[in-house]
Amino acid sequence: MKKSNSNEYGINIGSSTLIMIFALLCLVVFSLLAYKTALNEKNLALKVSNETKAYYEADYKATEIKNKIENNISNGKSISSFADYEKNINGSNYIGYSVKIDENKKLVVELKRSGNDLKIIKWAEVNDASEDYNNKLDVWGGELGD
Repeated sequence: MKKSNSNEYGINIGSSTLIMIFALLCLVVFSLLAYKTALNEKNLALKVSNETKAYYEADYKATEIKNKIENNISNGKSISSFADYEKNINGSNYIGYSVKIDENKKLVVELKRSGNDLKIIKWAEVNDASEDYNNKLDVWGGELGD
């Protein structure tokens, strides 16, 4: 009879340790990915919240200006301190002004005046960022200088 020192039927102890290390490594990687995703979602939510708050503050200011313009028109006072422009096109009087939302956007308002009544023609958020598309790149032209 031969006696065998090896276990023929079971898994070696080293194999189970490797499986446990691999499982633990997978859990750590997935937990780090979940944490990073949650952090990105939080930052995005804060950014959207700040932009929404800035828009509604500008909207409130624009509404106040509209009310002041209406009051000045009904009282026969000048509106030049509130309006950016006042123009007459084909017999219709237009009044326009803007309120800054942030460094890149503004709320543009245009009103149509009919006697003492004002009708909102435009109430829109406009991108105010200045883009310079005439940037010149220093690209080698194929000639060597002296």
